[in-house]
Amino acid sequence: MRTPQCGEAYQVCVHLVKAAASEQRHYWKVPGKPWIVLCAGCHARYSNRSSVEVDGAVRRLSTTPELDPQSSIAVHEHSPTPIAASDAQTSRAAASTLDLQLPDDVRSLRRRVDDLRLDVLLPVQDYSPQAAANKVKRLLSVHRDLQQRLNASNPVNPIIRTELDLIQVSLARVEATTRLAEVTRKHVLKLSGEARRLLQRTLSQPFSGYYYRRRVYRRLIRERDDLISLITHQSLPSSYLPPVWTVALDETFPALQLRYGSPLSDAEMRRLTSGVPLADLAPLAVAVESCACDICVSGRKNGVMETEAYLAVLSSCACAYCKFCRTMLWKIDVTKLEHAPTYRDAMLLLRNRLGGPSSLN
Repeated sequence: MRTPQCGEAYQVCVHLVKAAASEQRHYWKVPGKPWIVLCAGCHARYSNRSSVEVDGAVRRLSTTPELDPQSSIAVHEHSPTPIAASDAQTSRAAASTLDLQLPDDVRSLRRRVDDLRLDVLLPVQDYSPQAAANKVKRLLSVHRDLQQRLNASNPVNPIIRTELDLIQVSLARVEATTRLAEVTRKHVLKLSGEARRLLQRTLSQPFSGYYYRRRVYRRLIRERDDLISLITHQSLPSSYLPPVWTVALDETFPALQLRYGSPLSDAEMRRLTSGVPLADLAPLAVAVESCACDICVSGRKNGVMETEAYLAVLSSCACAYCKFCRTMLWKIDVTKLEHAPTYRDAMLLLRNRLGGPSSLN
């Protein structure tokens, strides 16, 4: 079994940093790493595969240590926690040494870029991507000046060049993030306007273009879900989003859901209405657009009726729209609503409350 030799690198546990030379020491060899020298307590813990704290400084053996029979020399095949910790400490020490070799203007630029990255990744309530983009432009201008000064120097300092390249990569990422936030805001405004216009056309002409409008509604739902994912991913504060977005989520989309959110497919709905005579469709359109019953009026004004009042009107109203709803209610195949149990249960409850077909027609 190999023993430490003169000139080999080693690290000591924190208890031996200022210990007397006469204190007992235990040498451990870790493959691919410097030797580690432990006191009696750390040696006992390390023998049981427990972590020990090792000083980050790497030393060199000036002579071959004289090992007494009580000392332990072992090859430890598994890289333990203290070695990883010492590597991190060594990396931090190396980074500090490199920082001392950088000019003040380069270190100042790096700190400003790091602060800007933190502001963009963890935005505050009054975060503004436009202001962040303006900061990026100013920092890019400073970066170009430093880059030109570096290129004019002879010889070129490789440490400064590497640092400037890393700063440029960070600025590019920040710039892309601010651009994505602004694009997201524009899409939010566009989506809110489209949803509002769709609802206005539905309220003014409720009997026109149902299937086309339903396809538009489904597209808007997909875009809304994508935008919510983008907003969540970017951690955008609510103050940055336009107020119409809140109105669209709280009012517009629920109203569209009532009219176009049926889980029945277009083919199934066409099957249900295929048996309706053309003579009955004209009165149905007139009733939807001009009937004075509470159900038709609430549909045109986007109002919400109480459940009991709705059932009372639907069970007794003689207008064409209410008669059409009562007829279609019994033609729906509830076995095709297994993927929408909430809608199916509501449909069954509505049938139970209104009674059988014979009592309604």
